[in-house]
Amino acid sequence: SALFFDASGSATSIISPSDCDTHNFWAMFLRNAIIGIFSSMLSLVPLLLILLCSNRRFVFRCYWDDRAKHGYVRCWRLQDAFMISVSMSYCGCCVAYVMAFLASIRT
Repeated sequence: SALFFDASGSATSIISPSDCDTHNFWAMFLRNAIIGIFSSMLSLVPLLLILLCSNRRFVFRCYWDDRAKHGYVRCWRLQDAFMISVSMSYCGCCVAYVMAFLASIRT
């Protein structure tokens, strides 16, 4: 959202004249609401992937052979690896986003 406002030219300086503001209130409110809804929906995707991978169910069998045990353990380890990689990627993207925002601020 912050990068969009900076790139779109709607982020003006406090010392800019009032003539620079070309949008009325309702147009800005609608645009901000749409961007907020889209941003929140987009940020939910990695969190839902993490939630899906971290959910395990109890598996009951009367008899367990080694092949079945290793199959479940392998599947759970793959889910854990996917969850960790998605989590780390999400955190990295968040850090990069904040760093890009902070780099664009001028004093």
